[in-house]
Amino acid sequence: MTALPTSDPAPARSTSAIHARGVTKTFVAEGGRSVDAVTGIDLDIPDGEFVCLVGPSGHGKTTLLMLVAGLIDPTAGQLTVHGKSVTGPGADRGLIFQQDTLFLWRRVEDNVAYGLEARGIGRSERDAIVREYLRLVGLTSNARSWPKELSGGMRKRVQVATVFANNPDVLLMDEPFGSLDYVQRTHLHDVLLDLWTRTKKTILFVTHDVDEAITLADRIVVVVEGRVADDIPVPFPRPRTEELRATADAIEMRKRMLRHLGISVSETQRLRARVDGDPG
Repeated sequence: MTALPTSDPAPARSTSAIHARGVTKTFVAEGGRSVDAVTGIDLDIPDGEFVCLVGPSGHGKTTLLMLVAGLIDPTAGQLTVHGKSVTGPGADRGLIFQQDTLFLWRRVEDNVAYGLEARGIGRSERDAIVREYLRLVGLTSNARSWPKELSGGMRKRVQVATVFANNPDVLLMDEPFGSLDYVQRTHLHDVLLDLWTRTKKTILFVTHDVDEAITLADRIVVVVEGRVADDIPVPFPRPRTEELRATADAIEMRKRMLRHLGISVSETQRLRARVDGDPG
């Protein structure tokens, strides 16, 4: 078995993996109107923490993620990763998008190897890393498959293996499992948590699904209208089973988030009843 690469614990490095102070991003809309996507964001994420960003669609979650990724620049404020100002993308941050980003002309193992090739990792070491991550995501037998031959859940496993294999300090994930069904999503949660436990990466994970956030996160940051509306620690032990998520404390946490999202408890109960066949 190949030892997994871990982030170098440089002693001079800041204990905050991600540090934001007063971060604002203003876009210019059609007609010259200014729109603040995020406003005055203050956020500290320690090394190794798994943080979920939750909020309504269009309220700044993905904008904040893209700022940390260095794909867009803040209009104002300070944003650092391990003490260094974010001035663009970097190898210290890995990103998984909502969309499928696999190279269709590369086999599964070659997709996972792509970042390692770009970094100049030697063939034997690269092959060993690829084999180990494909094993960990359950795709050893699919190493020579083409992406078109895989299901949606399997393609997501390849994306997860690819970003972990490249060994960034920080993983940024933008609703990566939103297109999957419940069973596939549950399996991917298990895969992701296993890799996170093994590697101790810092993860910032965008989701609109409050149950997904409760299942995954050490801490949930609620973003509403471009601001941090709430910062909720998740004290539950792992694994967070269906039974645990049905406890009074978990239900209260869910209600707390839903209130920020503008959804009443009675409304969610009515919608659930309709799904169960009760017209209400």
